[in-house]
Amino acid sequence: MLPDRVPWRRWILQWIITSLWCGIIPIVLSVTYYAVKRSTDFDPPLASLRSGSSPIGRLLWVARMGDRSFYRANIGTRVTWFGINVEDHDFQRTERVGSGQLLGSYQATYLARGGASILPTVVTIFRDVSTEGTISYTTETRGRKPILIYVVYSLLGSAVAVVLVNTGNALSRRRKRA
Repeated sequence: MLPDRVPWRRWILQWIITSLWCGIIPIVLSVTYYAVKRSTDFDPPLASLRSGSSPIGRLLWVARMGDRSFYRANIGTRVTWFGINVEDHDFQRTERVGSGQLLGSYQATYLARGGASILPTVVTIFRDVSTEGTISYTTETRGRKPILIYVVYSLLGSAVAVVLVNTGNALSRRRKRA
């Protein structure tokens, strides 16, 4: 039997290719978008992270992967997001925007590599704008757990997609033969 005719080998190869496609393409698209966009909203905390005052040490490189914002519009609150964002477990920011204590809360998610580590880590920066117009920044190091969760979801999602497509193709071929 030819190697491409062995179903499990073909399914594993399809799973690997689908996992790489579904895992890498969203990251490349969002990093490219933010490289072209060149937003300067989060430059002050990034400068301090690059200078070495970060808990993970001096950052060698930083790539923005996503953003999320909650802000008061003329008729209520608005939520926007783009890219790959780390979930914010602190809902106080959104509650403060909704109650009128803040004009907006903006989040940027970065993939960063510190000097002492080989693997990248996830850093989230929050920019809160008060009703008086003062801006405050909060930086949270999320570690490698969000990367692990992203990889697991990409692998599981692509496995489900490969099983569904191949099962559908097999059923379709059986119907045509019958």
